[in-house]
Formats: sequence, C-alpha cells, structure tokens
Amino acid sequence: MVHCIHQPQKPQQQAVEWGVGLIALYLMLVSPSVFQWYLVWLLALASLTPNWLTPAWLYWSWAVNLDYLETLPLFTHALYRLHIVEYVPVYAWIIGYWWVVRSGKLTSVLGSVADAAR
Repeated sequence: MVHCIHQPQKPQQQAVEWGVGLIALYLMLVSPSVFQWYLVWLLALASLTPNWLTPAWLYWSWAVNLDYLETLPLFTHALYRLHIVEYVPVYAWIIGYWWVVRSGKLTSVLGSVADAAR
C-alpha cells in the first residue's frame, strides 16, 4: 500500500485504489481464512476512494459472515456452497470490471454519465 501511494506518476486517488485492490487480492488469494475484522480496514480504505469495485468490497464484507453458518446442523455438508455464495459474486464483479476497463467501455460510460449530469 505504501509503495502504491508513493508512485509519483499516479494521482493519489488512483494510487490508493490500486493499494486497496492489491490488499483485497492478497486476502482473496493467499489468506486461508477471512474474518470480518480483516475487512474492516479494507472497507475504510475503500470508502476513501469509492469506485466501481466498492460494491464488490461491500458485498464481500457482508458475505464473509456466511462462514458462520457452517456451525449449524443444516449447513454442515454445504460448506462449498457457502463459499460459492461468498466468493463467486465478488470474483464475477472484479472480472466484469476488468473486462469493461480493458474494452474501454468504462470511459465511455463515465463520459455519458458526466454529460447527462451537466
């Protein structure tokens, strides 16, 4: 995160967005377990730089609580289903965001929204 903020060629807002993305990517790919308190500081940083990925972080901060359902007898054999509900929407949102950014459609959408606001 510190490295991202100290990039002179990026505006500070964009550097913080990159840092939040890297932290979230680390938590999703490397951390063997994610608890709510792991995501509190991610949400604090995401609130500083609201962007198109903010809904994914908000959903994930809520969905991480689904892991506690595995302690109920009804969900003892449904652990993988709980993880699907927890992670698939987040990954789908991130992949969709990446696809839209790579295709250049995000800038045209933002431009049309800005024109409509004027």
